[in-house]
Amino acid sequence: MRLPQQEVARLAAVQTGLPEDAFRFLSPRPRSPEHGRMWVRTAKQVSQQLRRSPAEPISPLLHRALVVLAAATALEVFPSTALTRGYLPAPGDVRPAAVRRAVAYIDAHLSLPITTGDAAAAAGTSPHALRVAFRRHLGTSVGAYLRRARCSAARRDLDAAEDGGAAMRSVSLRSVALRWGFAGAGDLRAALAADRPAR
Repeated sequence: MRLPQQEVARLAAVQTGLPEDAFRFLSPRPRSPEHGRMWVRTAKQVSQQLRRSPAEPISPLLHRALVVLAAATALEVFPSTALTRGYLPAPGDVRPAAVRRAVAYIDAHLSLPITTGDAAAAAGTSPHALRVAFRRHLGTSVGAYLRRARCSAARRDLDAAEDGGAAMRSVSLRSVALRWGFAGAGDLRAALAADRPAR
């Protein structure tokens, strides 16, 4: 599996605040045998999703999610400057208004393969600072917020299909799943079950 280093550098910047140009892999060998097994499992999962038949093309949202999964795993598995940095500058104070701008951007662009960096740019802050601010002000991560918002959008599509008569009932769970960046009907079912509000 080929993964552009810039994708890992971008994720390292979001997660740690390390400048993208300071990111380097220090070894091509996993940090431990368990890390090696983690990499093999992730590479297989990503490869299986990318090798779909041409009749069933991968959605841009799912493609982006797979790139982020591979980058996050590489960041965890292989020694890099992100793991050996001395310290990170404090992200600064990100006001609730900036978080609201990021949330508004995410909500308006759910159907696109957006990143934390995109939301941070819309909010006028750095990805690392936005990540910290989401935890502080919303009690969640940017990625978790995005997944829940896409899950809610998928739920709305399914509800509309159910209420929309015979023409809309032909909308499949799988097509809704793929539209909102889930790997398939099973993944969407699991996300919907996990996101079900408590009664």
